[in-house]
Amino acid sequence: MNSALTVVMLVVLSEATSFAMPAPDLSYVRPGQCLSFKHLNPVSYHKFSGNWFEVSSRPNVFLKARMCVQSHFHLEDDKIVNVKTGLDGEGQVKKVTTTLHPTEHQSPEAEVRFAGIPTTRSTVVDIDYSASACLYQCRQVSENQKVEWGFALARDLKEASSARSRCKKVFDTLGFDVASLMPSVHTEDACDTAPIDDDARLPQQEPAAN
Repeated sequence: MNSALTVVMLVVLSEATSFAMPAPDLSYVRPGQCLSFKHLNPVSYHKFSGNWFEVSSRPNVFLKARMCVQSHFHLEDDKIVNVKTGLDGEGQVKKVTTTLHPTEHQSPEAEVRFAGIPTTRSTVVDIDYSASACLYQCRQVSENQKVEWGFALARDLKEASSARSRCKKVFDTLGFDVASLMPSVHTEDACDTAPIDDDARLPQQEPAAN
């Protein structure tokens, strides 16, 4: 996919994930090459499945959600479906669905697709299945320019601080710009105005054929 089409698809993705919470005005295109990794541990996507709270991320013009952001991952055939939910500026629940396609069985690296079209490459750079996960996403849009994200996820909001700290250390070791990571807001009053239940997180199943 050429860089122009990549940018177009990222714009489409931004419309689906724009929850209108204010975020720092960080450039979405950064100089350099996407990070490469060696000796990452295999990932059990069965254990990875379930609900995660986003507790920090690198925001940019494509990812504006900063309030009550959750991701629910579940296995479906040979892919992992990620249903991300959050609140817009009016406190309404918004949802976007992407799929992760691991490059190999239990590979920590996966191609991310939106509406069936590849957008970025996602890498699970660190994970404690019961507490925290650190995800890196990047797309090389030209020889020396990239669109890049980092996400810290926690199974429980009580683990938010430790998840942020752990992922910050991991990303720093890998050479990621940790100063660009911003806390993702989860306040009891705001998030309780739009509870995210299973029906909101998961796509509806098609009825079985008779």
